[in-house]
Amino acid sequence: MKRLFCLLFIALFGFGLVGCGSKAADPMESAEPEETAEISALDAFYAHPVLGDYADIRTLDADYNTEQAQLDGCFVIGAMVHNDYLYSEFMEHYQNQEDAFIRVAQSTIEGDLILTDILYDSSSDRVLLVHDSTRDAFSAEADRVITLRTYAGTAEYDLDGSLYWIAFNGEITDLNLKEEYSLDQAFVIAYIN
Repeated sequence: MKRLFCLLFIALFGFGLVGCGSKAADPMESAEPEETAEISALDAFYAHPVLGDYADIRTLDADYNTEQAQLDGCFVIGAMVHNDYLYSEFMEHYQNQEDAFIRVAQSTIEGDLILTDILYDSSSDRVLLVHDSTRDAFSAEADRVITLRTYAGTAEYDLDGSLYWIAFNGEITDLNLKEEYSLDQAFVIAYIN
C-alpha cells in the first residue's frame, strides 16, 4: 500500500511539474506557481514609473491608517473626503490614455482600513487594480489578502441615482450591478455620491 501511495505521489508531482513548463507572453502573467506568479505580477505593478514615490502596498505597516494615507497623497474616502482632486486627475489621464495611478483609502463600518491601488497602463490599455483587505479584522481570515486584478476600463456607474466608481471588463452597458456579478466582470472601487 505504501508503494502504491508513493508511486501515485510521484506521478502527481511529476504531472504538476510538466504542467508548469510553458512560457507566458504577458509580463503581468506567469507560468510560475500561482503564489510566485502573483508576487512577480505585484513586483511589476509597483515597478511602474507612474507610481513615483508611492510605497509598495505590501510594505505598509499593519497599523497604517487614514491620517497617514491622507498625508501620503491618497484619495481618502470616509466621513470626510480628502484629496478628491486626485480622482479627477486620474480620470483625466485615463480618458487621455496617459499612464495614471491613484491609491484609494477607505474604512469599513468598523473603522478598518481598506486600500486599493489603481494603475492605468497606457501601453496595454488596461486598468490594473491591487486590493488590500489585510487590515479588515471583521472579515474572514481567508479574505484578508492582497489581490491583483486586470480590467478593460474604469468609469462612473449610476445605480438608482447613486454614482459609483468601478473597474470593469466587457461593455459597461452590459453590466447590471443590481444582479449578481463576479469580480472578473466588475469591481466597485468607491461610492462617489
